[in-house]
Amino acid sequence: MKRNLLFAFVLLFIITSCKKEKAPEPQNEDRKPEVIIKEITSKLAGADSISTFTAALKNIVLTAEETAQGITVFAPLNQNSSPQARINKMASLGGGSGKLSDTNPADTAKTVLTDVELRDHIVKGVFNFSDLTNGKILTGLNGNQLKVTRSADTVWINGIRIGGHQIVSSGNEAVYAVKSILTGTNVNDEPESTSLEVTVWDATMWSAAKSKGEAASDALVTLYNSQKDYADSIPAQEGRTDVNGKVIFKTVSPGIYYIKVTQGTKSNIFNRSAKQGGLYTGYVNAGIFQNQTEINAAPIQVLAVPGDFKWVDVNGDGVINNNDRITLPNEKATVVAGALRKVEVMIGKLKNTQAEPYTEVAFNANLSVVESNLAAWHKKLVLIDGLLGPNVTIDSIPQIYNTVNYQMINNFAMTPTNPVLEEIWRKGYESIASLSVLQDRIPNVMTDRNTKLAQVRGMKAYIYLQLLTYYGNISLLQTTGNLNNQNRAAVYSYITTELQEAAAALSATGSPTSLNSLTVLALSAKAALLDKKYTEAAAHAEAVINAGKYTLATMGGEFSTNSPEIIWNNSSGMDANIKNYFYQRTSLPYLRLTEVYLTAIEANIALNNITKAQGYFDALHNRSRYNLLLVSMSNLRALWVNQCLREGGMFANFLRWGTVSQFAFRGFVEGKNNRLPIPQNVIDTNPQMRQNPGY
Repeated sequence: MKRNLLFAFVLLFIITSCKKEKAPEPQNEDRKPEVIIKEITSKLAGADSISTFTAALKNIVLTAEETAQGITVFAPLNQNSSPQARINKMASLGGGSGKLSDTNPADTAKTVLTDVELRDHIVKGVFNFSDLTNGKILTGLNGNQLKVTRSADTVWINGIRIGGHQIVSSGNEAVYAVKSILTGTNVNDEPESTSLEVTVWDATMWSAAKSKGEAASDALVTLYNSQKDYADSIPAQEGRTDVNGKVIFKTVSPGIYYIKVTQGTKSNIFNRSAKQGGLYTGYVNAGIFQNQTEINAAPIQVLAVPGDFKWVDVNGDGVINNNDRITLPNEKATVVAGALRKVEVMIGKLKNTQAEPYTEVAFNANLSVVESNLAAWHKKLVLIDGLLGPNVTIDSIPQIYNTVNYQMINNFAMTPTNPVLEEIWRKGYESIASLSVLQDRIPNVMTDRNTKLAQVRGMKAYIYLQLLTYYGNISLLQTTGNLNNQNRAAVYSYITTELQEAAAALSATGSPTSLNSLTVLALSAKAALLDKKYTEAAAHAEAVINAGKYTLATMGGEFSTNSPEIIWNNSSGMDANIKNYFYQRTSLPYLRLTEVYLTAIEANIALNNITKAQGYFDALHNRSRYNLLLVSMSNLRALWVNQCLREGGMFANFLRWGTVSQFAFRGFVEGKNNRLPIPQNVIDTNPQMRQNPGY
């Protein structure tokens, strides 16, 4: 028995001693960390939308244990990620069908990802799309938990939506695109739903330290399904912003939403037109001017200062005006199923730095002051026009004006420092500035608001037209240091556009002391004639004549208080010296029907419409008893001088007619004295202003 036990023990010892230890299983070469990382980054090389993540992934150091079962990677999109098509391109790299919609910069990855953040996006093991079941908990390499939420083929990881099927797929790895980084998320985060978050900024609170202004709380945000719905007041949804300026619409359907925001008198709807073709148009802002350098580099924007909106130059002509309108609302958001869309909207005013609107009483009082100042300016300009012509000598005007500065104008010896011409320039621009303030501060609710606004715009255009007539190269009003008179075409376009829009907003009724639609048409005819646009000049002039509101007065009654031919007049309180200059007449109007007839005659002669020109000519010379029977340019010139002596506007006529050589005896120099000199102080303080030739 003992022998048997001993034998068994020895046999067991021999067997045990002879048994070889099992060799370790060799590591799968395809799952070495460096091999997997190289394979993934190579396949993602063309995926621009996740290039930030891919670049960081190239440098990550993983252990063999971490990659032994393969890995699953959730790659977040770059900041400013590219559109849907690029996600589809990524899918093609790995044979999957992944896609991600509605990429939004606010939701996407940081510019730089650290190794720690990278590891939050990597999971041990290969999880194919079918493995991502609802409620599954995955664990990142940092130990962070990642919860899968699934509804049909829409999948979220800790509430962050992925793009569907993997964009890289093999037996060693699975890669998915996710909408934003997973770092900082947790398993309790709700899945992103089909929703829209609007953040509103109050641009009127701008400062150098607050480039967007301040978050606007309690602002009313209204969504519309179309711009037509906005015009017809059919909102889709409304909501108010919280203390952070945010409102989230959680029950929106996928689609495009147009956004209107209001908070008191502030809005994102600017310079809204009357409804045309069932829609509204207005200005679109492209941000806020942060400094004067930005203003100088931008299209001409009258009176812009830092803190004001930059308006989009829609037609690209280098000046902001009513030709730059676009359909409202312009701001919109595209909402995609299963995604949170974030947008920012700025609200403010047409001019953010302006004061609050006037009361109606204050507005009318200030308008009355401007009208009085404009009347005085007009009469002084009439005097200067006479001195520039052949029919007025310095000795024939009131003694108060018989000074060296006026003598220099009469002898074409004026210089850029002439105080009379400097005053004309300065007073003109002061009135433009005052009218701009009225335009900005017109009450939101007042009697005849649209009429008043159109009259203000018409008066501004008139002043610009007069300055353009005498000084030639002028600037639209800007801040000091930013005047630029190197774009005459832009100024002329501004004038004609303002007149056109003012005429459309006005009726033909009203007294001669205020602008009506016919007044503005007469100004439009004057502007067209200045640039020899004879077709337009004839059309505008004939529209005024054919309206029948004004008729030619009998001889001797042209300037009476109730003259039927006065179109626009403000002669109350006329200075005695000016009245003496104008033959002691009761009125020195801005416009009367006689000038409109003369414009129609000249335009029709130029267009070879001689029969029509003769008809207008007959009406005038019959009234004047002037012995001219046949219409011609020479007879027209003689009739114009006879009918409008000392009434203003003649110097431009002489230049247009090419008859300025008759002034040579007084020192007129062709090419120089065709324009008045730009005041030297304006040239000195505005680097972009250019002096007229010869001065």
